[in-house]
Amino acid sequence: YHSEEGIWPEVLKTFEASGAKSVKIYLKHTRLVMIVSLPEGLTWEKFSKRYESSYPEKIKEWGELMALFQTPPPFAKKGETWVKMEQIFDFRKNLK
Repeated sequence: YHSEEGIWPEVLKTFEASGAKSVKIYLKHTRLVMIVSLPEGLTWEKFSKRYESSYPEKIKEWGELMALFQTPPPFAKKGETWVKMEQIFDFRKNLK
């Protein structure tokens, strides 16, 4: 579903309309990590509201379909498949 041919156009349009600079998903066996880059000043909460309100019926359908393939971590709230992680390290080389 996440190939160029498989991803729904509404999902791509929603990421763009929500203000994401980039969205990357990494897979290793049964673990997924999604990294969403947002512009400065756009909070995760505001991004999430925009995401949910763009194409709401299609995004709900997409979420329900993707939930079939996801196993929430044991600490997730009911109905939650993605959980926000805490960043604990960031190395950046200063390229001047």
